[in-house]
Amino acid sequence: MALHGLNQGEVFHLPTLSIILTFQVKTACNGIEVVFHCATAAPTGSNALNKSLMDGVNIEGTRNIVAGCQVGIYIGTSNWVPVIVFLV
Repeated sequence: MALHGLNQGEVFHLPTLSIILTFQVKTACNGIEVVFHCATAAPTGSNALNKSLMDGVNIEGTRNIVAGCQVGIYIGTSNWVPVIVFLV
């Protein structure tokens, strides 16, 4: 995967984790400078009827990422807002 602005030899890390598990979020964000948060439980099919899943991923998961990733830049996407950018 090529990203504009990355120099040869720089690392782009794409972790696989459950954002509803705070310890996994904190572990994945350790030493990270920028976070792109694109995870979502899309409100389609049976997901739309599963309030626990929707709230767990979309609300609690996002809270976990914002709280657990003490980074310089957080960029998030949402079902409701196209892009959220926090410079912290």
